Amino acid sequence: MTRVLFVLPETAGSPDNERVLELHRALGAAGLEARTVALGPGGDGGLDSVVPVLAPAPRSFAAVMELRREQRWCDVLACSGRRVATVAALGGSRGRAPVVVMPREDSPAAPAARPRPRGAMLQHAWLDPDRWCELFEAVASPRRQGTS
Repeated sequence: MTRVLFVLPETAGSPDNERVLELHRALGAAGLEARTVALGPGGDGGLDSVVPVLAPAPRSFAAVMELRREQRWCDVLACSGRRVATVAALGGSRGRAPVVVMPREDSPAAPAARPRPRGAMLQHAWLDPDRWCELFEAVASPRRQGTS
C-alpha cells in the first residue's frame, strides 16, 4: 500500500488547502494510506483542528527537521506548492521519498517555463483523484522495489 504524506504551507482554510484535504479523503477511499500536515500555523487557522502543525513557523529549522522526521513514514511526499517543496529539499534527499509538487491556484500557469529544481521534483496540472492515485503509485513503485 502506498503511503502519501501531504504537506501544506499553513493551516489556513484556503481553497488550495481544502482541495488537498479532499484529495486526502479520496485517496483513503481508493485504498492508499494518506497523512496531511502543515509546516506551520497561518492565515485564518481554519484547519487547526484537522491538520497537525509541525513547527511554530513554516520557514524554520524546526519545520525542516520535523518534515524530515515525517518523511521516514511515507513513500511519496506531496508538497502543496513550491515553497513547501523548498523546505522539503532543505532536509536532504538521501534515502527520502520522491517529491511531487502539487500546483496551487496562486502559482504561475506555465510550469514548463520554470527551471526544474534538482532531485525528483515533478510538476503536474491538477488531476482528478483517480489520476493522482495512479501518479502516486507510479512514483512510489521504484522506491518500494528497491527496499524489497
